[in-house]
Amino acid sequence: MEIDRDAVYSLAVSTAGVIGNEFLVALVHHLHEVMPVSLALITLGLGRPPSRARAIFSWRDGEKGVPIEYDLEGTPCKLVYDGQTLVVPDQLSIRFPKESERLRSYCGVPLRDRSREVVGHFAVLSEEALTETERVEGIVRIFGRRAESELNRIAQDEERNELIARLEKQYAVSNQRNNFMSKVLGMVAHDLRSPLSAIVARADLMQALIDADRSAYDDKTTRSLVKSLESVHASSERMNRMIENLLEAARKESTEISLTTTNIALTRAVESAIQIHQPYASAKSIDLISHLDDQIRVKGDEDRLVEAIGNLISNAIKYSPVGSEVTVVTRREGERQAEIVVADLGLGMTAEDLGNAFKPFHTLSARPTGGETSTGLGLAIVRTVAEAHGGEVFAESKGRDKGTTMTIRLPAIDST
Repeated sequence: MEIDRDAVYSLAVSTAGVIGNEFLVALVHHLHEVMPVSLALITLGLGRPPSRARAIFSWRDGEKGVPIEYDLEGTPCKLVYDGQTLVVPDQLSIRFPKESERLRSYCGVPLRDRSREVVGHFAVLSEEALTETERVEGIVRIFGRRAESELNRIAQDEERNELIARLEKQYAVSNQRNNFMSKVLGMVAHDLRSPLSAIVARADLMQALIDADRSAYDDKTTRSLVKSLESVHASSERMNRMIENLLEAARKESTEISLTTTNIALTRAVESAIQIHQPYASAKSIDLISHLDDQIRVKGDEDRLVEAIGNLISNAIKYSPVGSEVTVVTRREGERQAEIVVADLGLGMTAEDLGNAFKPFHTLSARPTGGETSTGLGLAIVRTVAEAHGGEVFAESKGRDKGTTMTIRLPAIDST
């Protein structure tokens, strides 16, 4: 088999302007112009390691070949799949009895993927003996390398398209989930109004009964009851505002929260949160200890901050053993930041817990000490509120059974 140098140049030109499948088709089609090729094929292996080969492009006796698939064992292609570049100048069927007697010569190179694993091969077979083996091998190597690059590019395109399709599907599912959650939030917020109205109505009735006999205020128990009723009213009003905001967010299908900000004393928000959760702490014989700096002021939404701080306190109580303590501290961090720190002596958090603590619907590995339930939303709400205020929240723990410290950090304003 002799090589026409001009024909080699012609092959390079005829395949230079095409890529992908079009290049592979052009390569096997025009190869016969360079050398008297009886069969040219580009295959991909089947199995791991490949035991069979499937020709994805082939050219036989001047025409596009039909798809073929064959066992590699006993063929020269097996050696190529083993990683060799193989040249058989003559007497192919003697060395490989499975091959047709009319085919005399063979040249094949392996095709590798991006990890350099052999996944296919490029081979030419001829009815003539090879007389310029080095030149034939060089041509097959050159165009084999180009074929390898195109196969890898096609594989990358397919992977990219699969990834795009998967992301589009996930996006569609996510949209459906978000729409569903918005509807559920709307229904939940709407349905919360009825029991909340009943609670307020009962509190109003009790207040009216007390007001009917003013002298009763001298009784210590009655004064305590009046204070509790005032707390019920304040909490109910706060919850009603939150329900309204939740309904509005659901109507807008929004993941953002709205804030009504004013210049507030941080101590007031913290004390409100402590007061709300004092009965919960008392039920588990947990001491709520506070060290508050009444000089710290922030620009914020008091209802939202009470909600966020309350969630931290509630979480600390939930994962603390009976008879322990939870400490709440407010302090300045530098000149422009304020911190609300809630520390407990409870079950602590693992490294995985710390990494996922503020993700929605993620529950901690530890279980509440009093059999309480957990939705996995409390800390996610804390993060949302903190970030809406231009702040942040973070958790610290030395590990299981070593307690947890949660810190909300907010921009502070001048207290003057």
